[in-house]
Amino acid sequence: MTDCMISEYLELLGCADCRETNVENLCRLQRAHLEKIPYNNFDIYFSGTVPKLDTESLFEKIVRQKRGGYCFELNGLYTQLLLALGYQVEEYFARWHFGGSDPVPMRRHRICKVVCEGKIFISDVSIGSAGSVIPFDFEFDKIQSRRVRDYRFVRDEKLGILLEAKSGNAWVPYYSFTLDPHYPQDFEYANFYCASCPDSVFRKKFFMHRQSEDVQYYIEDLQQPGVPFNFCIRKSKDDIEKTVVKNQSHLTEILKQFFGF
Repeated sequence: MTDCMISEYLELLGCADCRETNVENLCRLQRAHLEKIPYNNFDIYFSGTVPKLDTESLFEKIVRQKRGGYCFELNGLYTQLLLALGYQVEEYFARWHFGGSDPVPMRRHRICKVVCEGKIFISDVSIGSAGSVIPFDFEFDKIQSRRVRDYRFVRDEKLGILLEAKSGNAWVPYYSFTLDPHYPQDFEYANFYCASCPDSVFRKKFFMHRQSEDVQYYIEDLQQPGVPFNFCIRKSKDDIEKTVVKNQSHLTEILKQFFGF
């Protein structure tokens, strides 16, 4: 990533002054990324496009065209930004559990570990549900409270490392991973599957999310004829305002106003 690309990326995030590698700036970068750049599978869902994962293509789509993307795109480009700024980063290939019933789901989520100021964090700017707007401390059995829910990392004999989320009185799997590092080329085959296979959730269901510390905007795919989508504004766990998306022009208006499309 060139210095000009770094500047343009940071400008989009409103973080032009975040070139120094420290914990405060790392938190600002993740927070700004989730607020400014929407998580979505728009091109995959509506046109069956397989995203290109090289840095130049990702930069053109995410930064210049401001179209966002999903985890293989957003966390991929974000990792390149962190590396270019001087952070020590490793990427991992995670199994996404949250909202599913498979005890060992396929690996289809991209995350990164960041070492900064002697501390270790798990950072993720591609969250298709209400998640953490700042990196997690990579510490086991420590409860980390966020706006919507609590989280903790635990060791699991089968899955390796499991990030759990508090749901009611129970801890449920969020995602899991192991500490074998992955590289950009390792995500290509999963990206191809997720974008092109008819069985992929990204071909079956439309995702569009953007969130800040105070509010989450998202489109809920009802997967039913006649009224396919709700537009949702979540201000707290139980405070969710829902509006039926009436037609294509209404969807276009929402995407422009709330997601920058």
